[in-house]
Amino acid sequence: MATRHAVNKVCVENQIPLISGSAVGMDGQLLGVFPPYQHGCYACLFSDTEIGNLNCRTAGVLAPIVGIIGSLQALEALKFLLGLPVSCDGKFGVFDGRSLMWQQIEMVKDKRCRVCGTL
Repeated sequence: MATRHAVNKVCVENQIPLISGSAVGMDGQLLGVFPPYQHGCYACLFSDTEIGNLNCRTAGVLAPIVGIIGSLQALEALKFLLGLPVSCDGKFGVFDGRSLMWQQIEMVKDKRCRVCGTL
């Protein structure tokens, strides 16, 4: 988590889009954070003091989940670079590999966020 928070901070400080993905077990997550950060940033969703018990070391990860999330990250990055509308801006997507269901949660900016709260 420390690395994800460090990357988020650098991206926000330099107005660089962040398309973050993760996978553990049979679940995957996709998050898009784009300037001007009206929907918030990674730190608005995840506290830098949170340490999850569930990680790849303890729960493993199913390789196709990594491929799915990585492909979605690449798709969103290419859409952004081509000037096309991205689908993940301000959305936190959760993929359930067991049911093949996708859930998207609208992000809400934390006005007290120490990374993007003053932007």
